[in-house]
Amino acid sequence: MKVYRLTIFLLTVVFVTAGIAQDSTSLTSGVAVFSSKCAGCHQFGKVVVGPDLNLSKNHPDDVLHSALGRMEAMTGPLTPEEKSALIALIRSENPSGLLTPPASAEPMTVKSEDALAGEALYVGSTPLTNGGMSCISCHTNFKEQGTGNGKLGPSLRGAYTKFGEAGLVSAIQNASFRVMREPYKQHPITADEAAKLTAFLKSVDQQSDTGTAEFNFLLAGSAIGGILIAIFFFMYGARIKPVRQSLKHY
Repeated sequence: MKVYRLTIFLLTVVFVTAGIAQDSTSLTSGVAVFSSKCAGCHQFGKVVVGPDLNLSKNHPDDVLHSALGRMEAMTGPLTPEEKSALIALIRSENPSGLLTPPASAEPMTVKSEDALAGEALYVGSTPLTNGGMSCISCHTNFKEQGTGNGKLGPSLRGAYTKFGEAGLVSAIQNASFRVMREPYKQHPITADEAAKLTAFLKSVDQQSDTGTAEFNFLLAGSAIGGILIAIFFFMYGARIKPVRQSLKHY
């Protein structure tokens, strides 16, 4: 009887230990995947670009798997094991305590006067500190300065409006996008460079808004002018017609 109880006890210890070890391995994997592919846009306990992931803790597995599937357009393919590891991290008791704070966690001030310095970084006339490629290698050249006009990445016009100031700084510095991740892994963008690039992209959006406003103003002016001309011909044309008819009798 004692042997039986001892066997049951030892088996229980083995299974519990194995379960703890498996959970620990899954969390370690989840931390690695999150840091590499998600941290640029998501955090636990605060909104960056995407929502606060603490709010996802109690979502059903199928909802989380579906959400991770949609994110693959940004991160690149995620294996079933990576998805399970990320879900384990989301459901863990203190996920933010397991993660190394992202480099952009230190507040950076985006100054409008840094827009020109950011443009120089963007087009490559000022090299990035750690030797990374200039943005124009893959993204649109907004001006004639610099060389190249990359088509690999999307146009960044509207990026500041979409991501917001803090979100864009984080997304630039912690490059989690599938095309950017590997090239900048060994050549990270500094916090200061991310802030200056953000200042430049902010200026691009502001110029775009100004241009749109000017176009809308001209369009509205043209429309009002057309309406006034139509009213003029309608009112005075009606007066001229009887005069012409009366002149025919002479």
